[in-house]
Formats: sequence, C-alpha cells, structure tokens
Amino acid sequence: MLRKVYVVDDDRMHSKLLAANLGQPGQIRVEIFEQPEPLYARCQEEPPDAVITDLLMPGTSGVEVTRTLRQRDPRAPSKPSRPEPPSTSPNPPTSTSCRRS
Repeated sequence: MLRKVYVVDDDRMHSKLLAANLGQPGQIRVEIFEQPEPLYARCQEEPPDAVITDLLMPGTSGVEVTRTLRQRDPRAPSKPSRPEPPSTSPNPPTSTSCRRS
C-alpha cells in the first residue's frame, strides 16, 4: 500500500528536499503545500498517513496547523516530533515513519 505524506512549509525548496528524502520511489506519495488552507481541504478529501509541518510560517505555526487538523478530525494521529541531539551511536537511525492506526 502506498503511504501518503503531506508536507506544509512556506519554503518550497525545503519541502522538495524533504520529499526527495522521505523514502524509495513507489513507497510513499508526498504532496507539498505552501499554505495550511489547501492542506486542510486535502486532508478532508483524502486523509494522509502523516503530516510534516514547518514550525514557523507567516501567519501561523506548525503547532497551530496540528491543532486545527485535530479539531477537524479528532481521530487523526498526533505525535509531535522535536529535533533530537546528535546520536553518539555508531549506527544512528536514519529515518522515522508515522502510520495511521
């Protein structure tokens, strides 16, 4: 099954770079949004498996985007992710995945 990941970020270049590094082609379908409003409409049409959002955007924040998504669909998974300090392990994890339960 093809996983759907939506990315909302006002920096288009950053979104494209992130999308290109999310997984192998054919495993994940990534849709990019520069503003939250089109993201909200798309989530109503076709709920994603995960949403990745920028924390600071003009007029809003990633926290507010997450709150709005939860208000519109209380069943939506919500797991905030924070940057973690660099690993001292010789084999640090290289990716994180989120799945809808």
